[in-house]
Amino acid sequence: MKYYVSTTKDNIKHLNNKQINNVNISEENLTFETNEKSLIKLLEDIKNLSYFNKRKTKIIIFLKKYIVSILSIIILLFFIINEQFVIKKIEFMNENTYSEEVIEYIYNNNLNKKVLYYYLKDNLNNINKNLRQQFYYYEWINVNKKGNILQVYIDKQDEKSYLDTTSNIKGDIVASRDGIVRYYFIKKGVNLIKDNQSVKKGDILVTGNLLIKNEQVKYIHPLGLVLAETVDYELIKVRKVEYQYLRTGKIECIDKYIFFNIKNRKKTTFEMYDEEIKVIFDNKIIKKTKNIYYEIKEIINYYNETSSKEYAYSKIEKDFNDIKINEKERIKEIILLSEHEDNEYYYYKFLVKKIINISEFKAVNLEEK
Repeated sequence: MKYYVSTTKDNIKHLNNKQINNVNISEENLTFETNEKSLIKLLEDIKNLSYFNKRKTKIIIFLKKYIVSILSIIILLFFIINEQFVIKKIEFMNENTYSEEVIEYIYNNNLNKKVLYYYLKDNLNNINKNLRQQFYYYEWINVNKKGNILQVYIDKQDEKSYLDTTSNIKGDIVASRDGIVRYYFIKKGVNLIKDNQSVKKGDILVTGNLLIKNEQVKYIHPLGLVLAETVDYELIKVRKVEYQYLRTGKIECIDKYIFFNIKNRKKTTFEMYDEEIKVIFDNKIIKKTKNIYYEIKEIINYYNETSSKEYAYSKIEKDFNDIKINEKERIKEIILLSEHEDNEYYYYKFLVKKIINISEFKAVNLEEK
C-alpha cells in the first residue's frame, strides 16, 4: 500500500535504506512516496512527519464526488434484486375463477409482510399442496410466481360435473332446487331417491359413499342425472325502445409501443368499436401490444304490446334451451299472470312449470369425516 509523505528538508538523511520513490525537494519541504513497512521505520526517526494513504484518499475523493450516483445505483440494485422476491399482486389467470376466499387464504397463510412488501413464506410446491388440501372442491388449483405477480390457476368443477367420467373428486349429487322427481339415471354411486319423491334444495340424491350402509367411508365421484318437475315465477321486462350494438365484421390491427408507461396515442378510424389488446412483449421499459379494433354499429328495436309479449315468451323458451342437457327436459306450461307498462318498459309475470335437471355435484372433504 502506497503512502504520500511530507516532512522538512533536513530529514532527508533518514531516507537511506528505505523504499522511497518520486522524491521532490523544495526550499523547505521534502515529499516522497513509500510503502507501509518503510513508513513505520520513518515514524520512529522523524517526529514532524505527515502522511496519507493515496489509495484511501482517492477513494474518499471519488466517493465525495459520486456519492449521489453511487447511492442511486445501490438503491436501484436493491429494488432490482427485491423485485425477484416480492409479491405485489395476486392475479387470477381466468377472471371467472376470481375468489376472495382464495386471496384471503393466500395472504393469511402463504405470505409474510415485511415493511411495505409481501414475500412467500414457503416454496411453491408446499404452497400448492396446502392450497389443494384447503380448496378440495376445485378440480385443480395452482399458483405460479411471474416477476412480482403471484398467478393463480383454478379449474372449477364444471356445471355438469355430475356427468364427468374423468373426475376423481369425491362427493355427492345433491338437489340444486326444490322439485318432484320425475326421471333419474344413475351410473355410479348409491341412489337415495325414487319416482315422484319430493326433494328440497341441498338434499343428497346420489351419494359417492359406496359403503354408507356399513358405516364406512369410501367415496367415489358419482355419475347420474335427476330430472324433477319445478314451478317458477318469472318476471320479464321488455324495453319499448331497445338499443343494440353489433359488430359489422370490419377489423383494424394497430401495433403500439409504450415507453416508460407513456402510451402511444394512435387510434382506430372507427367511431364505435370493441377493443382487444394482446401483449407481444413487456420488459418494464418498452412494451409492445397488438390492438385489435372491431367496428360496431347501433341497431334500434321498437316493441309494442304484441311484439313485447311474444319476445317475453320467446325469452323464457330461449333461456330454458340454453341450459337444457337432456331431451326429456321440457317446459310443461307457461301461464301469464299479470302485465303492465310504464314509459320505458312492458312488465310481464309468468308461472312456468318445467321438467328440468336438478343434479348438482358437491365435493366432500374426507378429512372432516
